[in-house]
Amino acid sequence: MATSLALSCRTALSLSLLLSAACAPPVVTPREDGSAGLDAARESAVETPDSQPEASTGNDGAARCTMDSDCSAGLARCDRASGRCVACTDNAHCIAGMRCVEFVCQPSCGAGPACMGDSVQCCSDACVQTQTSAEHCGSCGNRCAAGQVCQSGRCVAESPCARCTAAQMCCSDACVDLQADNNNCGACGNRCLSGQGCRAGVCVGCGPCPPGNSCCSGVCRNLATDVMSCGMCGASCAAGQTCVLGRCQ
Repeated sequence: MATSLALSCRTALSLSLLLSAACAPPVVTPREDGSAGLDAARESAVETPDSQPEASTGNDGAARCTMDSDCSAGLARCDRASGRCVACTDNAHCIAGMRCVEFVCQPSCGAGPACMGDSVQCCSDACVQTQTSAEHCGSCGNRCAAGQVCQSGRCVAESPCARCTAAQMCCSDACVDLQADNNNCGACGNRCLSGQGCRAGVCVGCGPCPPGNSCCSGVCRNLATDVMSCGMCGASCAAGQTCVLGRCQ
């Protein structure tokens, strides 16, 4: 009986030691270089599959890019040389009257670069040609009066035909369309008859014909004597004949 009791005690002690070994934390043996062992590194590694890489930024805090789509509003352009998102890289990215200077849209003159070219001055933050600008004729702020234009930096009376289009002609100091103007049909001063209209530069329609005449195909003809319309419109006499009292003879 004593032997059986001793055996039971030894069995219980062995089981207790096994359970303690299984539940105790792993022992990490430091290496000579001070780093933990491979097993400890695997235990401490934490995977975060749902995490996303943050946007790349430089030391100056500006977002890095390779193309415009990498940038956002405000700094929507990518300067590929430096890899930075900037406001502009070309004048086309700025509104009218502005230009891209050091990647920022600035007035084309004044705070920005000086205006270039003869007689070009910076007026109201815009580069203007003062020899021809009616708003800044000769100098900034010198506006020409109504009916005047700026020529060679001086305000002069505007020519009546200065604003004629390519399809118009200047006739008696007026811009006219020779293709449709009844008073200048086909040429300056060519007036169509009353009742006629100018079509493609030609007067068409008879208008009031003289007494004894009839309107034939837009032309006034004397049916009593006209060999092209003898007696009636369109009735032509034969070669060598004449029209007498509306009869070919």
